Amino acid sequence: MRLSILILLTLALAYINVLPCSGSGSTNVTIQDILDQRYIGNISELPYSPGNPSVQWQTQGHIQGWIDVIGWRNLSKQGNAYFIAGNPVQLAIVAGDAKGSPPKGIFDSLDKSISVTQSGNNITASLHAVMKYHTIYCDDNGCFVNGRFTETVTFQDNETIPTIISNQNPEIQVIFREMNFSLFNTTDLRININNSIYDRYLLTTKNGSYEQVNRMWRVEQTAKGIYFANESIVDIFHSNNVSHAQDVLKVDDLNFTVKANGLYFSIDKMNITTQRENHDPIPQFMDGTLIGFLLPLGIFYLYIKRQIS
Repeated sequence: MRLSILILLTLALAYINVLPCSGSGSTNVTIQDILDQRYIGNISELPYSPGNPSVQWQTQGHIQGWIDVIGWRNLSKQGNAYFIAGNPVQLAIVAGDAKGSPPKGIFDSLDKSISVTQSGNNITASLHAVMKYHTIYCDDNGCFVNGRFTETVTFQDNETIPTIISNQNPEIQVIFREMNFSLFNTTDLRININNSIYDRYLLTTKNGSYEQVNRMWRVEQTAKGIYFANESIVDIFHSNNVSHAQDVLKVDDLNFTVKANGLYFSIDKMNITTQRENHDPIPQFMDGTLIGFLLPLGIFYLYIKRQIS
């Protein structure tokens, strides 16, 4: 809870710093306005919306129809670029409709279906409409069908696909360092994650935990009402009984786990590199050059002290 509040406050302050001054005619934004915004850490938390399609009726023959690629599921934004992870044909949000008016006779049916295909960096959404109708003829013997007719049309909309994020899960890089001093030993570690894929990592030890958060995602909507996750860069950490100095974390041994999470991918596999360092200060202190420097300095200090007294 404390980490969540800290994250929201950090994001709020960062957001306020980039707001134009109230004298510029902009709308005043309060802290509560920012805290009311929703942030997510995983794409599964992104709400779904069918959106607001752009309805532009077209006419082919005696059938009218429209089709629109409204947006994409699992959509995110970094800077000015949009991203998705997965099959764009399956992630496309599409809507359409059609209606028909037979030029003569009696209306039977209008069958509608939507399909989506991909070609390079574009998708094409197609609305297929099939209208059937018939005519009748009546005489002294009664009425009978004297003609059956079918009209088939296709309406299309083409859209550019957002950048597709490939499925990749690079391992967490951990450097575990063992330092052996003359009087005591100490161990610590450094954690390195791919920041372009993962947003945070969580170290868990038998004594506590440490979490580093590099990025959060604010839920926003496109002009057509499709939800997307907008990148917010942060630098937040939360320590629970784990000592640290910048990116160096104090641990007792290799009995720990690390999990990295991103908007689309997560992993708990580590690639651990162990470094062993021996530090013995006694040989350094007994170095002849150091003694040759300290001895005259000590004599000079005693001389000055005696003169003063």
